[in-house]
Amino acid sequence: MPKGMIGQAWNYQGTMDDLRALKLGEYTRENCPKTPLVSLKMQSENGTEIEVSIYTNYWCDGPYGPDQPMTLCGFSLYAYRGGEQKANKSVDAADEIDLVLPDLVEEAAAACQHKGSRELKMPECRDRRIYHAGNCFHVLECPTCGEVYSYDSSG
Repeated sequence: MPKGMIGQAWNYQGTMDDLRALKLGEYTRENCPKTPLVSLKMQSENGTEIEVSIYTNYWCDGPYGPDQPMTLCGFSLYAYRGGEQKANKSVDAADEIDLVLPDLVEEAAAACQHKGSRELKMPECRDRRIYHAGNCFHVLECPTCGEVYSYDSSG
């Protein structure tokens, strides 16, 4: 695993053809190709509408600047139902995306909707060793599936 910053990049709204044409590999910040964000609307087998966002993964090393080494190294897929992220997968190459999309969509459609979740306060999070970032950070627990999840409402 390389050292340095790892993240997802995008420079423009693109298509699956843009992703397939993107050459993964080593670049510098100055000569790195523009990377697309691909957004898809899909339906599960039971008719649930799922939105999928696909980002290019990258890592970079060394000081920021035009000569900073960067590597485009795969793709991350995030599936949303009703605006809430329900599933995600990572792949190493664009030709793997079509292979994982059906399972990703079905996983998102089947995921718990977290109805009736209760917010955990900072002292309870501390006692349970759950990270809480303070003001504008909300930690919730679903009574149905038991998942603990969080969001930042600072805008």
